[in-house]
Amino acid sequence: MLPGVAISISLVPPLAVGGVCLGEGSVLLAMGALLLFVSNLVALVLAGTIIFAALGYSTDADQAEADRLAAGKPTRRVGVGRRSSLRIGAVLLAVIIPLAANTVFSTRGPSRSRASRGTGLPQRPARR
Repeated sequence: MLPGVAISISLVPPLAVGGVCLGEGSVLLAMGALLLFVSNLVALVLAGTIIFAALGYSTDADQAEADRLAAGKPTRRVGVGRRSSLRIGAVLLAVIIPLAANTVFSTRGPSRSRASRGTGLPQRPARR
């Protein structure tokens, strides 16, 4: 039950925010919500992969390959683990780069009061 709650808490709100933002015509904010959804999804898949690997879960094909290696027979799946690692790394980079760019823009870009104009977000009074 707890994993289902964790998944729903991390995936549903960004999708809801994205829908509301699109409904209001704020495509940029909707894209930010979509980025958050994708980053949460990648984090969940990566965490599950790491946990299953640490616990020793594998597919039947992995077990058959391990049996062939133990028997000294040649394996047919050369480099599958490396390709999978490269794919996971590429997906991580595809999520990390926009998140890092957003962080840099948020901390070095325009003040929050200027950035929130026209978004329906409450504006803070300017500091004097």
